Amino acid sequence: MALVAIGDAVTFVGENISEMASQISMTWRPVEELHIDLSEFVTWRAKDSGAPVMRALIDSAQEVRAPIRPGVSHVESSPMNPRRPKKRRSSSEVCSFHRSRPRGRRVPAPKPDSRNPSGIFPHMSAARSRFSAVLFDMDGVLIHSKPVVEHSWRKVALSHGRHISDQEMHELVHGRPGSYTVNALFPNASAEEKQEIRNRVESIEERTPCASIAGVEKHIQSLAEYRIRFGLVTSGWQVRIEFVLQSLGLAGRFAVIVNRDDVSRGKPDPEPYLLAASRLGLPASETIVYEDSLSGVRSAAGAGAYCVGIGGEELLESGARTAVPDFTGITFQPRSPGEVAMRFPAGHELLMACSG
Repeated sequence: MALVAIGDAVTFVGENISEMASQISMTWRPVEELHIDLSEFVTWRAKDSGAPVMRALIDSAQEVRAPIRPGVSHVESSPMNPRRPKKRRSSSEVCSFHRSRPRGRRVPAPKPDSRNPSGIFPHMSAARSRFSAVLFDMDGVLIHSKPVVEHSWRKVALSHGRHISDQEMHELVHGRPGSYTVNALFPNASAEEKQEIRNRVESIEERTPCASIAGVEKHIQSLAEYRIRFGLVTSGWQVRIEFVLQSLGLAGRFAVIVNRDDVSRGKPDPEPYLLAASRLGLPASETIVYEDSLSGVRSAAGAGAYCVGIGGEELLESGARTAVPDFTGITFQPRSPGEVAMRFPAGHELLMACSG
């Protein structure tokens, strides 16, 4: 599939491209011909319809230096279709529309965020969007719980003769509901044995205090001061949630709380974040989500939320738009009445709507 700019016209070859163009901001250079290969693309869900849309990877754009005849576009072979020969196709065979930008001023094509190799262009999305609520995961986002979680699962598993590797801990434990973890680690255990394992793990986690993530209390206080709604979406259970929120002084502060018992499919399924957004009366695309695990990031991204990873850049590969180590570098700056900018260490901003 290809996109060609000839003179003042931009020509698209393929399906659903007009919808794609309406979703992202693109600026074209006034060159004789600009060719963008759409053989690599990201398939995502439109905000409301859920229809698949192709989003071009703008950084793959390259100028075609060979002279061309007016009204004729080039369609080249691609890595996804290597046998397809180069051929010429008349403009009557494709649909086209004209650029609204006047000619004369050269503007470079936009480049994706250097920290986001997936090409989702977080800075572009942020510039065009205004968000209405913030959703937090609990373990790894509100509290440093990884050591406690790993200790509890390893201790109980060893008593059953099962060693949990680091990779298994990463993929099967962190961010997962306990029911998923116990089934993955002990597939041959009886239902009674699995329940006994879960009870022992939870009893350890419930009574073990954890330190908070740096800056999270101040961040939540700022959200409250600017009247920005926020909620909690966790794979934890009610007793542990109450223990954690009481220990942090955050009991009663969250507008909505979604726990493991509220959903039939936990993270990485989008259901938890879709449910939280629904309880707020919002589409998930109007929420910002803080997540630290791969399964949590996939859940948030799958729901259509703008996901900020708390941790390393490996979270970007799973769908996070940006990543920060903690909340200390995130600041707030009032804009117009009823609107505040949430500013991240990298310099980009997300506009937030203030309620009531």
